Amino acid sequence: MPLTNAYTTLAALKSRLHLAGSEQDGRLESTITTASRQIDQHTGRRFYAASETRYYSALSPYFIHLPDDLLSVTTLKTDEDGDRTFEVTWSSGRDYYLWPDNATLDGRPYEVIRVDIPNGLYAFPTTVQRGVQVVGSFGYCATGSHPPAIEEACLRLSERLFMLSNAPLGVTGSPELGLMRVASDRDLMDLLWPYTRRRGFA
Repeated sequence: MPLTNAYTTLAALKSRLHLAGSEQDGRLESTITTASRQIDQHTGRRFYAASETRYYSALSPYFIHLPDDLLSVTTLKTDEDGDRTFEVTWSSGRDYYLWPDNATLDGRPYEVIRVDIPNGLYAFPTTVQRGVQVVGSFGYCATGSHPPAIEEACLRLSERLFMLSNAPLGVTGSPELGLMRVASDRDLMDLLWPYTRRRGFA
């Protein structure tokens, strides 16, 4: 079964563990999946892209600090009167822009949507809860382009989980065990710390 949204490859983990043959492939893939999802949970973000529709409550008429990693916007709409109908469609390049300006060049997500002053025709509705609808691509980076530190953390965590499963009192990889390893292993914490989200709100 091919890996989905994993932060390392089966070949890379087998090389790290000096394993040949395919007898263990199923367990290895399960371990990589566990490690990848625990990196997501620990950091509070994911390192692959997904097309989604998300909703935000604006605190300022001029900008939204996003609690999510945003890679691109397909449509941005606002609900001006709280009827849950998003009747106003904003135009990219005229009504809003994404910040930081060069985020994609630096391999980072966008963090803020700003009204394009003085060109923009609209402001964010601060009196409407969930008044902003964003359809776009969300995630820290495009699928398959995660930072090297994330791949290294995934390899180390996968290796340790797999070795634990071979211990005399063997245990299988699990989400809880993955989080325990991240929390207890300083080298994993050091690798993941720069990518750990400090949660805000929008």
